[in-house]
Amino acid sequence: MQAGFDLKVGLGIMSWFCASGIVTTLLLVFPILQFSGYLGLWPIGISVLVTIILGTTSIFARRDHKVSISIVPEGLIFRDEAVGFHRQDLILNEEIRSVRVRRNPFFKTLIIDLKETNQRFSLSNVMLPDDFLSQIQVRIGGEN
Repeated sequence: MQAGFDLKVGLGIMSWFCASGIVTTLLLVFPILQFSGYLGLWPIGISVLVTIILGTTSIFARRDHKVSISIVPEGLIFRDEAVGFHRQDLILNEEIRSVRVRRNPFFKTLIIDLKETNQRFSLSNVMLPDDFLSQIQVRIGGEN
């Protein structure tokens, strides 16, 4: 069983970012679209703010596009296959303090905290199988 990057959500956020960037560009290039006589600079300010928020979210949403976490009998395998950064770590069941999913308005993040080293593994914009968390909880002893 494997948790991986959710491409559909990542592309959706990126498309909203591109659309927002186009609207912001149009407002900057064609001042007549700003309705400055009626609304002041509110449309351009809100458009720039939305573009910045969606741009930042888009960066975080595609940050872990080459990361996967698999369940194996010994624990979990954290695999990062990014170009120039090939990493594969075995996280033993005994080392895991907690496994949780943090949700924000755009996507979910899987977070694995370790006991001894205070190390944290995370996977942003994760697509989880239905019983992924419950299987991990059973393997680490149901303490969490």
